[in-house]
Parts: sequence; structure tokens; C-alpha cells
Amino acid sequence: IWTEQRNLLIYDNEGIPLAIDGIAVDITSQKDAEEALSRSEERFQLAMKASNDGLFDWNLETNEIYYSPSWKKMLGYEDYEIPNDFSVWETTTDPEDLAKSWELQQKLIAKQIDRFVLEFKMKHKAGHWIDILSRAEAIFNAKGKAIRIIGTHTDISERKHAEEKLRKLSQAVEQSPASVVITNPQGKIEYVNPKFTEITGYTTDEAIGQNPN
Repeated sequence: IWTEQRNLLIYDNEGIPLAIDGIAVDITSQKDAEEALSRSEERFQLAMKASNDGLFDWNLETNEIYYSPSWKKMLGYEDYEIPNDFSVWETTTDPEDLAKSWELQQKLIAKQIDRFVLEFKMKHKAGHWIDILSRAEAIFNAKGKAIRIIGTHTDISERKHAEEKLRKLSQAVEQSPASVVITNPQGKIEYVNPKFTEITGYTTDEAIGQNPN
């Protein structure tokens, strides 16, 4: 076990040392927590080197925050162009999303949730908005108090744009004045739009699984 020694030197009336009085405090749980934290941080750093995600590390005790160069690069900035300050997050994040982010962070700190996962918009240096997927976890000390939040940012703008295109395409098919039928590789119907049911008189349930021929 790990112990912490606390000793007191006892003197007589003439100032001559007589004895040493002390206690040993078991700090094994604290040392185990520190070692676990060190291992966790080492794994995290190794994972970050293998990815293009941006890293942030928020010290809740000092309110200091670190943004990795790749975190800043997502917003179009070089490392030296913006400071490692929490106000950067506040001024670049969409106001509505900022409120959601703050609420989720507080739940993470209070152990109401195990993990922070949120999609939100941040303003790029060029003036446009980008879509960010943020994931984070809280680090707690031996007493169970949250002392840091460490997480990543991933630019998911391309994915969001693809989802929007797919949504618009799906809407166009649904509203198309032409009959649309989609079959699987086996030639069975998997989808029909409203115009198909209007023209043929078949319901969607009746058409699904049938051979259009």
C-alpha cells in the first residue's frame, strides 16, 4: 500500500528534542486514481496522434483550457491566431448550441451522464458555419470531484451536407408527379411513391415485396 507520513518533533521545556510523534495515512486509493488517470491520458494522446480530430482540455479548477492546433485549424486558424481561452468557444459557437453545450457539460460534471456527445455549429474564420461533432469525458479526482473535461471535435460538415441532399432528394421523390418504384437486387419492390399508389390503386403495403412485372 501507499502511505503518507505526517510527523511532529516533540521538545522539552529547554528545547531539546525528546521524541517524534507521527501517523501514517493510507493514500493507496489516491495513488491508484492518479496512475489510472496517467494511463488514460497516455492512451488518449496516442489515439489523438493517429487522428485528425481537434483536442480540447479544460481544467475545471483553474478554468484554463487548451485547444490543439488541429482544433483551431478546423475553424480556419493557425495555432498562434487565437488564444487558449474559453471565450473562443463561446464566441465561435452558435448561441443556441452554446446553451445546449453548457447544459450538457454541467450534467457531465454532476455525473448525471457518463459522456458528452453533441452536434453543433461553429463559425469558421472565413465567415461560414461548420458542423462539429463533439465528444468529451470528465476526469474526477479521488474525492469524486470533476477536475477536467477532455474531448475532441470532428468536422462533420460533409456528412451533414450529404444528409441534407439525401433529404431533399427523398422529398422530391415523394412529391414527384411521376410514378417511382425502387426494387432490390432480387427484383422485388422495396419502395413506391404516392404517385404510384394513385395511378395503380395499390396501397404501399400491397406493393412492397411484389414483382413489378
